Amino acid sequence: MARLMIWIVSGRCNLNCIHCYAARFAKQGELPTREAFKIIDGASEIGVTYISFTGGEPLLRPDIKELIVRAYESGYGMSLVTNGILINEEWTNFLSKYEVYVYLSVDGAQKETHEKIRGAGTWSKVIEVMKLFKKEGIEYSTIMALSKINYIEAKDYIKLVMSYGAEEACLIPVMPSGRAARKNLMIGKDEMASVIREVCEVASEYKYPVSLWCTPFGKLIASSPYVYFGGCRTFKIFDLDPQANILACDVLDFKIANVLKEGFRKAWERYCNDPLIKELVFPSLKEPCLSCELRHLCKGGCFARAYLIEGDYRKPDPLCPKVKQSL
Repeated sequence: MARLMIWIVSGRCNLNCIHCYAARFAKQGELPTREAFKIIDGASEIGVTYISFTGGEPLLRPDIKELIVRAYESGYGMSLVTNGILINEEWTNFLSKYEVYVYLSVDGAQKETHEKIRGAGTWSKVIEVMKLFKKEGIEYSTIMALSKINYIEAKDYIKLVMSYGAEEACLIPVMPSGRAARKNLMIGKDEMASVIREVCEVASEYKYPVSLWCTPFGKLIASSPYVYFGGCRTFKIFDLDPQANILACDVLDFKIANVLKEGFRKAWERYCNDPLIKELVFPSLKEPCLSCELRHLCKGGCFARAYLIEGDYRKPDPLCPKVKQSL
């Protein structure tokens, strides 16, 4: 059964970030409120207990407050991924009232770096939002999309958001999808390894929790009791696009089933029995993965990265230190 539904409720955004994979969804449009309610009402049928509202910028949906209230009254845990541009004291009070955990995008430790990625004026706003959250006691984490532009600031980024009361610092490597597919932004294996070592060092030094998403191989490089290395080859998590399609991954355009057209139970059954999904969750590993001590956890790493870079989702994660190919 599923537990977490990552729902791209809108592909629209008020920024034009150079690394954005979700720009692919900008022309899809948004579901009417009535149909969005059907998704919230039906997700529990397959075991979903937590909904992550993301985008694009989810706060651009005129009915996003209605969706949050509906999910709250239905008993779901919730999070919201936002760039912070629309956040003010009113929004802060609303998110606190309905117990929405916030993930705030912060793409550097310096103004110049953040704004090179996210645009002029975005740095002062994100600092303002972190100050507001700290003042109001809002539970939140931050997300940094690691690229060649900002990866050398990973350690300072953690220190920065820690000082503003973020409960956790999250980092995720930029994927060559959406706008990033047209730019040479993705970091290589050596750069990723450097980030992992620095992150583990600073997390241990300050006893501060850090999550490295989409890097299940991370412990091969360094480890810390305060660092979590995440992967997604499981039936417990799934991605839903703005038109209610269950995706193999939110950076790929592999649509497996549609929960509105088929209903959650039927769509989920089809998803779980899809040959591609079964192969991803239960992969037939080859070397170097087959003899790796992390094989049961990592399962070959990020299949989407392997597909986008190597053209084959069966290949091992190109960022893994055990993989011979270099980026």
